[in-house]
Amino acid sequence: MVGRFKYVTRVAVASGVFLLAPWKPALVKDTIMKDIRPTHAAFAQALSALPDGDSGSFHLVTYNVAGLPDLISRSCPSVNLLRMGPLLSRYDLVLVQEDFAYPRQLRAGISLPFQSILGRGSGWAGIGDGLNRFSRLPFSEEHRESWRNCHGYLTDRNDCLVDKGFSVASHHLGAGAVLDVYNVHMDSGRGPGNLDTRLNQVGQLLDSLANRSRGRAVIIAGDTNLRSRDVAGDRATFEHLLQSGGLRDTCEVTDCPDVRHGIDKVLYRGSPSLQLVPRQSRTDQSFVDDNGEPLSDHVPIVVDFTWRAVTTAHDSIARQSL
Repeated sequence: MVGRFKYVTRVAVASGVFLLAPWKPALVKDTIMKDIRPTHAAFAQALSALPDGDSGSFHLVTYNVAGLPDLISRSCPSVNLLRMGPLLSRYDLVLVQEDFAYPRQLRAGISLPFQSILGRGSGWAGIGDGLNRFSRLPFSEEHRESWRNCHGYLTDRNDCLVDKGFSVASHHLGAGAVLDVYNVHMDSGRGPGNLDTRLNQVGQLLDSLANRSRGRAVIIAGDTNLRSRDVAGDRATFEHLLQSGGLRDTCEVTDCPDVRHGIDKVLYRGSPSLQLVPRQSRTDQSFVDDNGEPLSDHVPIVVDFTWRAVTTAHDSIARQSL
């Protein structure tokens, strides 16, 4: 959030209403709305239409869209999010953070068929967790989880005013290959309390990896707010996440000088049944307005992955017994 909630605090104190009444986001006209909940039949049809081959590729982008209400933003998110949709639709798997006040504006321009269902407003500000996903490939078992710990209501970047956390869903690639994809947004302050909170949030994320995603291939992407190069505490927390989760930073295996050490990260691991390889990491500099100004205070991070389903000995025996 890069300091913007300091302005939120000033607005809250000056108006006396921000914490008393939840923000009701302005919505674009109903004519742009569409049903984003595929029926069971449509989902089954999408699964059957997946490629028969045991390998493939996909392009992932993670992007903090800076979707705070216009009133308290340094830009104009209600307009900017409308611009983002067509740009994001060029990718196969889209993970966004801070999709708070104008989620329908963002969806208006997105053509990807599988989209997360809008959650109800939550948190002190009433604008939910801001975590949404859009995919060309079908996904199921979507789950949202709020962080058990936060730090700062009217101080320390005001993280407790919104309902940050993570979401996870199982994405179906083909040939029976399933990938758990996590979308995260962690505490953003820089004080000692924030460092401890991010460590606790990593622990909660690791709990989900150990329970829901045990033995599965995984991607974790989003705004971690972990300054792993500049802050010793964040660096230790990041290393703890990598080592305890069996994860690798995509920048370890790709040449990404403009991405490395940023707070927006993409982590991954394969599994015995799914080989997952990042081929390229980069930023997308095309997310600008007509004046060349960025649409958000973050830059989209793009990673190109290839995958291959691996037949295990157990799978071979199971097929022979059919």
